[in-house]
Amino acid sequence: MRESLRTLPRIVWIVVAVQTLLIIATGLLYPTFQEPDEVLHVDYVLAHRHGEWFDGPAERLPQSGVINSWATVPMTQLHQHLGDKTITPRSERKSFDAVGTAPMPSNTQPNQMVQHPFGYYGLAAGWSYLLPDFEHHRFDIQVWWLRLLSVLLMMPVPILIYLAGRRLTANPSIALLASILPMGLPTYLRTGASVSNDVLMVSIGAWLMYELAKVLTGDLTKKTALRVGISWGLLLLVKGFALVMPPVIVLAYLIAARGRIRERIRRAISPLVLAGAVGVALGGWWWIRNEIVYGAIQPHGRGDLWPSTRLYGRHLGGSKVDLLTGFIKRVVHRTFGSLGLVDKPSWPTVLLTTMFIVGLLLVLGGIWRGFAASSAPRGAALTYFLPVPLVLAVVLVGIKHIWNTSHTIPGVQVRYLWAFMPGIAVPVAVLIVWLAARLRLSRFAAVICYVLIGVFELCNALLVVSQQFGDPTGSWFSRLRSGLHFVIGWYPFSPVLSVLLIVLTAAGGLVLGGALLRQATRAQIPARIDEPEPALVG
Repeated sequence: MRESLRTLPRIVWIVVAVQTLLIIATGLLYPTFQEPDEVLHVDYVLAHRHGEWFDGPAERLPQSGVINSWATVPMTQLHQHLGDKTITPRSERKSFDAVGTAPMPSNTQPNQMVQHPFGYYGLAAGWSYLLPDFEHHRFDIQVWWLRLLSVLLMMPVPILIYLAGRRLTANPSIALLASILPMGLPTYLRTGASVSNDVLMVSIGAWLMYELAKVLTGDLTKKTALRVGISWGLLLLVKGFALVMPPVIVLAYLIAARGRIRERIRRAISPLVLAGAVGVALGGWWWIRNEIVYGAIQPHGRGDLWPSTRLYGRHLGGSKVDLLTGFIKRVVHRTFGSLGLVDKPSWPTVLLTTMFIVGLLLVLGGIWRGFAASSAPRGAALTYFLPVPLVLAVVLVGIKHIWNTSHTIPGVQVRYLWAFMPGIAVPVAVLIVWLAARLRLSRFAAVICYVLIGVFELCNALLVVSQQFGDPTGSWFSRLRSGLHFVIGWYPFSPVLSVLLIVLTAAGGLVLGGALLRQATRAQIPARIDEPEPALVG
């Protein structure tokens, strides 16, 4: 990894800087507690600060100070056009402990985050000690500080995507494009700007996918197997979606080993055993413990005291076909939607559906093209993408019991897929560059995609500010003005810093655009994308 970092072109570091600015600016766009379950993640970080690392189902009642502070911030999942709501002055905002340290009453919904391992919460609790007197700062500063950890955890992701793409395709232009593409996903940016264990899942997941990229290109060494095991084991200590990875890891090694099936098994068995043993020892014990203690791999965090009918009500009617179609509709809508919490405001369904279909075709086309210029064998691209459908299958099975009692479909969040982002971004970049080459535009593929991403995200921001946070009446400009007043007013720091952040983000975006244009005009692009490509300029 250290050697790979030394060979990174400067433009990749610019991508990292711009993504960082975009995520910080997204934190300005969405005031405190606006990400799904952010308030519960914050509460469970505080629980870990207090040494409560192993709460069982329904055993964690949220701290009253957290819930009461949450109640002071208007909730976007319940309302739109919040620009006319009163903004609590910064001087009147208190710390969580000052608002209340006792647990909420026993009839309060318990914190279901106890169903997750302690990896993220322990890390965030430790991070909080780096801010002197953390517990005495205002609640919005406490949350901002935890959000800053999320920003830092997301910083390696573009680098890991680039390194994985370069390894799999032997084409730096494809790798560069792959590292840029995630910025076009609103939920990717919003997840990075929130207090959530999903952030650590995305970061470690990208590391695991990079190690698998090395495996798929023939690296069966013990050193790489050890890193595969460590990254998988750490992912197991963050969230249960890591449980989908064993078949992917096994398949990656078997495909990479080459030869007849017996020869493949003989070559793959040693690194597989090492990776599996390290992963289970490091993080698998948590899930084994769950089975022993609770009789389930992942018991519901609310326990038996909170059946789905109590949360969602009981509704009659509905078939398995309705469940599947409802699930698909949510995945389609939320891949490029979920601008608000969770579905409104958003763009018209026909636009989001078209974007999803185009994205899906790009993924499938990239898998079809494969990683021709590298040493990756046939089937490597499909194996690399495999975690994505496996996660979707887990989500579908997980909501089935809720559907059976309440006929509602909660918990379908596309952000879960971003843990395996390289498996999506690299195939998409492969096909985009291939299509651009057919049009003799391959050198400009990254520039064109980046411009489209920038326009899309700017439009998203304007829609959220004007519709979510703007006044309910008046012209579009007046709603935009009131919406900006709302988000800047709820930001923990002064309006001057908020405006400076917006300016820096815009400037960073222009710098990256200029660097990509310079790259396009100076790079030596081969006529065929299945030929190895020279290193990027700069």
